[in-house]
This record gives sequence, C-alpha cells and structure tokens, in this order.
Amino acid sequence: SPGSRGVNALARLIAERNRFFHWRLEFPEVFAKGGFDCVLGNPPWEVSQLGEEEFFASRSSHVATLSGDRRKQAIAKLETDDPILWRDYCETKRVYEATNTFLRESSRFPLTAKGKLNTYALFAETILELTRTEGRAGFIVPSGIATDDSTKAYFAHITSKGKLVSLFDFENSKGIF
Repeated sequence: SPGSRGVNALARLIAERNRFFHWRLEFPEVFAKGGFDCVLGNPPWEVSQLGEEEFFASRSSHVATLSGDRRKQAIAKLETDDPILWRDYCETKRVYEATNTFLRESSRFPLTAKGKLNTYALFAETILELTRTEGRAGFIVPSGIATDDSTKAYFAHITSKGKLVSLFDFENSKGIF
C-alpha cells in the first residue's frame, strides 16, 4: 500500500541516519551455531545522559561555565536569544531521553537497563548474548560491573550461571591508565 511504502522509506532513512547494527542479521551463520566462540572488547564507558557542560562547551562557553539554576536560566533564555542553539539542545536532549526510554522499556537489556544507564553495562549484556553457551568472553569494564546496584542483576546472572571464570580488579592509583 502507498502508506506502508512511506513508512518503509522513513524506517530506511532513520536506519541509515543512525547506522543501526543488528548482530543476528549481520552474522546469521554465527547465530545459527549459537553465537560467537570468543568475544573480546573494551566497550565505551559513558553515562547515557546529556551533559550540559559538555554540550555547551563548544557551542556557548558562557552557558557551559554557569552552574545550577544560573545555567538552567541561561538555557531557557536561548529559546528567544539563540533559537538555533535552543533547537539543537532540545533535539539532543530528546534523543537522549528517547534512547533511555527505549533501553529501559524495550526488554533488550533486562539485566543492565537500570538506574543511571552506562554504556559499558549495556555492552556487557550484549557480549553475554553474543557468546555461545560454551564460548568465552573477555572485556575491560569498571569494577562497578560487580559492585554497582544498577548491575547487580547482571552480575548475579553471570555468577549463578557459571559464566564468570575470573574478574580482575585494580585501582589506578599511579595514573597509568
């Protein structure tokens, strides 16, 4: 139907713009055998929320240097003082909010989409799903993977299912990393 062609075209446009990646579609032969034998990684460690200081650092150093209520007031004034920057800020904020809603409510990350979302935990859960039952995974993440309240379901899962072989934790007191 004409309406579905429009929806399909929009879906393709959104997929191209966001560069979606679907593991099972990209590697069907691997998942036909249960997943990867070995997965190694160093996922990004980013909190999934809009950092106003970061956002405005390159766009409006004045707003970036303000704090608390003063920054909130300056951001609100952008609607009339700099509508282009205001729209950019609102769109970026909307993308973060929509992404977080998806991550929490899609059932894609039942073990790690809790509390303040961090990409390392979401990647850890993805690695768990990519690795076949008899396979092994190794990845570098903060020790919060074992200690944070937001990752306790994930850690309980990997320990109760015998998935955890070893965990190395160290403090970077000498600033090597």
